[in-house]
Amino acid sequence: MLSFKAKNVNPKVDPLYLGIELEYETDNRDRAKKEVINLLDGHAILKSDGSIRNGFEIVTCPATSDIHLDVFKNFYDHKPKDLKVAENVGMHIHISRKPLNTFTIGKMTEFLNRKANEDFITHVAGRKPNGYCRLEQRTMTYPLYDKGERYNVLNLNPQDTIEIRMFSTPKNYEEFASRVQFAQALTDYCGPAQLSCSLKEL
Repeated sequence: MLSFKAKNVNPKVDPLYLGIELEYETDNRDRAKKEVINLLDGHAILKSDGSIRNGFEIVTCPATSDIHLDVFKNFYDHKPKDLKVAENVGMHIHISRKPLNTFTIGKMTEFLNRKANEDFITHVAGRKPNGYCRLEQRTMTYPLYDKGERYNVLNLNPQDTIEIRMFSTPKNYEEFASRVQFAQALTDYCGPAQLSCSLKEL
C-alpha cells in the first residue's frame, strides 16, 4: 500500500529498511485517527491490534532511519492530544532481512537475550520484558535451527524482516529517535567485520 523510501544510499548495497509499529490508546478514536492521518499521510497506515483496547496501531512504510526521524519529528511536534500511552501498548521495529546475514541475526539474537544485558535492554526499551517480549536464553547459532515463538524481544518469524519487540511506546520525539537509532546501531554493531578496515576503525 505504501512505497519504500530511501535517500543517500549506496546503489551497490541493499539499504537497511526499518518498518515501525506504534501502538496507542485513545479516548476519541475517530478524532485521533483523522489527526494522525493528516500528519503521516503517505508514510503510515492505521490498523487494529488485539492487544489494544480502544486505540489503534500506526504502521509505517519501510524507510531508512533518517527518513523516519525526519517524518516523526514533525509528528511529535504536533502529536494529537488524544493519543495515550498505556501499559498494554508498545513500539515494534521491523528490520529488513535482505542486507543481513545469518551471523548478524545470530549476534543480534544473542545480544538482546543475554541475561547480563537485561538491565541495559530494560533501560533502552523503557520497560521490562513481558509476555509480549520475553527474554530467553538464546545463543548466536539459534537462528540456524529455530525461529522460536514470536513473543521474544527479537521475533524471527516474519519472512522478510526481523522484529524488535521490546520498546514501550515513545512519549516524545527524543524517546522515538533513541529507539530508532538503537535499532540501526545494533544492526551495525552486529554486522560482519570488514577485512579492509583496521580493528581500531571497526
